[in-house]
Amino acid sequence: MEVTSYGQSDIGRVRERNEDACLLQGTRSVFAVADGLGGLPEGQLASTTALSILERELDKRGIPRDWKPLFHKLNAEIVVLGRRLSPETGIGTTLTSAALRGDRLEITHVGDSALYRFRPEGMEKLTTDHTLEEEIRSRPDYNPLIPIPRRHSHVLTRCLGQIEDLEIDTRVETAVPGDRFILCTDGITLAITPEEIHPRVLAAASPEAVVRELIALANERGGRDNATAVAIFVD
Repeated sequence: MEVTSYGQSDIGRVRERNEDACLLQGTRSVFAVADGLGGLPEGQLASTTALSILERELDKRGIPRDWKPLFHKLNAEIVVLGRRLSPETGIGTTLTSAALRGDRLEITHVGDSALYRFRPEGMEKLTTDHTLEEEIRSRPDYNPLIPIPRRHSHVLTRCLGQIEDLEIDTRVETAVPGDRFILCTDGITLAITPEEIHPRVLAAASPEAVVRELIALANERGGRDNATAVAIFVD
């Protein structure tokens, strides 16, 4: 299988700094996005540091068989950095990675940055947002007739840097020729629905074309947040 990819991060039209970041290691087929928590200090440093440590560990040890220990290491280093930079609150960032090992897609995820798979016959979100809203929806006593306050969709229940004993989601999927994957931060998903992304990614001539289109559209719709997307095409 041939894998092509492109990633871009944009500050948007409202924020004073870009607290998103992305990582593409094409030779290893490892891709990641991170979104620093804007409600805490040093969001930009949190996201870029997480990806720098990830890249360092990949360069040192190669692709791990088990991604959880690597994410725990990243989390521990971000916790230590947060204690030094902001002892009262710490710092935090989301981190979602996708690694292709042959036809095996290995997903590791903390926070609310998302990974979608698009095929001609349909689409699927391969990550679950670690937000208060999703936690409420997953409870056995959840009543869909009771509205959930909109603010709960922005309250993270998990992120790197805030919890030492962090629970990390992992998932393995099989990639097939024709698959199109989009890794993105919520600056994309808050402005553009997956249903709108689906035809655009299938029609795109290249990963770069669809990433640029999504970021431009997010900005056209106000650019209220930083917007980061990585497109991965499998052929």
